Amino acid sequence: MTENSFDVGHRIGALFDNQAEQYIQFADGSYTWNFLEKPAFDRYIPDLYNSSTKALDIGCGTGRIIKHLSSRGLLAENIIGIDVSLELLKCAKKGLLGASFVNNSSEELPLISDNFDLVTSNMTMHYLDNQALERTLNAVHRVLKTGGTFFFVESDPDYIPERRNPENLNRWLELRTSWGTTLPYFNRDPRPFLTSFLINHGFRYIRGWAVNISEAGKVDLVKYNRYFLRPYRIAARFEKIG
Repeated sequence: MTENSFDVGHRIGALFDNQAEQYIQFADGSYTWNFLEKPAFDRYIPDLYNSSTKALDIGCGTGRIIKHLSSRGLLAENIIGIDVSLELLKCAKKGLLGASFVNNSSEELPLISDNFDLVTSNMTMHYLDNQALERTLNAVHRVLKTGGTFFFVESDPDYIPERRNPENLNRWLELRTSWGTTLPYFNRDPRPFLTSFLINHGFRYIRGWAVNISEAGKVDLVKYNRYFLRPYRIAARFEKIG
């Protein structure tokens, strides 16, 4: 794939618009969302579950992270979601009265500086190449308050043979999605990239990386055993220090 970051972002937004119906049917009931990703939020940021926290969710999609944060004590009116897909934002707006939404790229974040206590990103950074991700992380740093938290969940490249292949590192792949379509996917090893960039650009590592499957996931033993035996998600919490 030879497009620049802007072209890829526009293309992914259009693809999600075209796949909106399939994704919306998949999102809330997703096994990985309910038993890997959502429990990671509860494990790493429960101290921010209160009515005073101002939050921004990058790549908010249908709004499932915003719904979860609201269910844990954040006020909807204190949360903003940003996404490149207009169709997914339409879905989010229907189910989240009070929250605000912005149709825009994460690389710019057209929001005021030093404003948020929490910025979240759940399964979105693989839609950004390294240059676009650097711009996004710089934007995250700008909009966070000093002492604010950046929390993210991402896929672990070890779980797919195609992603483990060293020849495919730091390049775009076309991969099958869990909702039955294909999408561009930038294949990086996120842990060293994110650790190095964030620590060198005004963040401090707090804790994280391995995401364990929730015991509640045993409702489906086949899937539970699959995700228990091989890394599938990573998550980490960083703090803006200046």
